[in-house]
Amino acid sequence: MKLVNAQVEKFRNIIDSGEFTLTSDVTCLVGKNESGKTAVLQALYRLNPVHAGDRFVALSHYPRRLFFKDRRDGVIDDVAPITATFELEPEDRKALDERFGPGTVPATRVVARRFYDNQLFVDLVDVVPDEANAVRFLVERAALGPGTEPLMSGVQSFDALRAVLSELQRTDNPAGGSTETANDIAAIKLGLVRMLGSESAFLADAVAGALVELLPTIFYFGEYELLEGRVDLGRLLDVPDGELTGGERTAKALLQLVGNGDGVLLNEDYEERKVELEAVSDMLTSQMAEYWHQSHDLAVTIDMDRTSEDAADGRTQVTHWLEVRVQDRRHGHTTNFNERSSGFRWFFSFLAAFSRYEGMLERIVILLDEPGLELHAKAQQDLVRFIEDRLGVEHQVVYTTHSPFMIEPTRMDRVRVVEDKGVELGTKVSADLTDAAPDTVYPLQTALASEMAGRLFGGSPTILVESASDLTHMQVLSEHLKSLGRGHLAEEWTVLSLPGLARLHTALALFGLERPPTVVASPGTEHQLLADLVRRGALPPKKVVLPGQVTRVAESDIEDLFDVGDYVAIFNLAFRDDGHPLLSSTELPPAERVVARIELVRGEYDRSLPAVILARHKDQIAGALSETTLSNFEQFFERVNATAF
Repeated sequence: MKLVNAQVEKFRNIIDSGEFTLTSDVTCLVGKNESGKTAVLQALYRLNPVHAGDRFVALSHYPRRLFFKDRRDGVIDDVAPITATFELEPEDRKALDERFGPGTVPATRVVARRFYDNQLFVDLVDVVPDEANAVRFLVERAALGPGTEPLMSGVQSFDALRAVLSELQRTDNPAGGSTETANDIAAIKLGLVRMLGSESAFLADAVAGALVELLPTIFYFGEYELLEGRVDLGRLLDVPDGELTGGERTAKALLQLVGNGDGVLLNEDYEERKVELEAVSDMLTSQMAEYWHQSHDLAVTIDMDRTSEDAADGRTQVTHWLEVRVQDRRHGHTTNFNERSSGFRWFFSFLAAFSRYEGMLERIVILLDEPGLELHAKAQQDLVRFIEDRLGVEHQVVYTTHSPFMIEPTRMDRVRVVEDKGVELGTKVSADLTDAAPDTVYPLQTALASEMAGRLFGGSPTILVESASDLTHMQVLSEHLKSLGRGHLAEEWTVLSLPGLARLHTALALFGLERPPTVVASPGTEHQLLADLVRRGALPPKKVVLPGQVTRVAESDIEDLFDVGDYVAIFNLAFRDDGHPLLSSTELPPAERVVARIELVRGEYDRSLPAVILARHKDQIAGALSETTLSNFEQFFERVNATAF
């Protein structure tokens, strides 16, 4: 099953999170510290946890300000702190069809709820099982004899089926004593047990039970699951999982990778034990190397140690220890795992903890609480790649963060914002980014800025233009010319607006001399600044493209690449409702620049509005542009493309 949406109610600081959707691969919960992100994950985890002992405890989890009143009113056990909707996948449909008959469970979605009494209920969404179809399937599969089969024709329910069985089993029924009838009765009873779980069970209950078995297991990993460098092996082997700490559970998962389990770990044969431990160490180290790019000189080693001490009764007590150490091959020494950076410890601990579940065929939902919180920005990006490439391919992943480097800016559809709306409303979760507080969306803004910087200073050639209107004019005309099969901007370009050439100094310093951007500029008042950059060698002359190189008018703007009539028509569309008469291109006063000619008549205007109108009505406007306009822009793009490398 795929997790589709979830809702958390009355859990810690959450009164009602609201129903929020989750994506089919990776979902990112973004929010400030103490916003309730961890509470959302922990409630979702307890729906179907990998560790069955991790249960809801009302005294610990119920909102404190509501606890005593709701306990007095006797309503706590009726509260479902987690409700989730799942979508059935083909393998789920196959399992249901094989057990209950094709078409008996015509559902596409199911809803699961776990209550504070820890009872789990799973229901079909908007459909009920087809009992008549299930009965037909059972009867057909039983392959009844000619004496019994006619009695089953027309049976539409399991109650009716059981009634026929009772009739056949009556001592005074002449047909009841035959071998054929006895075999048929046994086949039907066996079919009831296989389908419903018992001869007297109900179909709805059996379907609900089957759906519970199909629910994905949910795996949670947070800061308390970090592996320790030295762990008491006796506790790992003797203490039930429910009594182990999160770090001890991770250590136990690590041990389960070792062949022959306890036997190898406590084996007195040093060579046999060492080979098994080295195999696990090498496997996890190689996995770390694939995604941990901060250092390739670290290797994890797993070993055993033991200590002896005199017990009170005079005997010697031996304690076996699991030792995890990290070898630094660059500096030639080893240290205890606890002495490494928290980021390294998190990454390795997660690999160890998840390793026991990675090979399972059943679907798992992975919940990661603030992964990589203390990692360097580049290492956080490596972790996002690990989540994308390694985890999200096979499993659904939900992780929390407030770091911009843990957010994939090209996949904002995966982001859900988590906000604490105050005592009365509590924490809310939403996919609507427009309604979020500025502090909440700040990491998203930073992620977008980082992505733009990566594009700006990355490997693809970049064009810097002076204004958003210049960028719009170029993009619309390039797309139109491309649709006509004519010259257009090359696909490799990244076009960015850098308002005002005053910022060009900083941009050029960040680009470096090896990959300077192409600058599309109009001379204007800052032309001298651009000329100075070229003169000082900060910007190669060939990297400057001016509209005047096409129009043969030195002071030209991007707007001058349009035929005057074309641009005036766009201008009139943009300003037709401002109370002024429409302009005529033939009646404009003379000047070298079309913008200057219009301003002589109308005064200074917002040059972005005609660009907005061009973009909004590009199909209508572009199709009416003259050959002069198209030819000018085609020549202009040819000059720009020539500066790419």
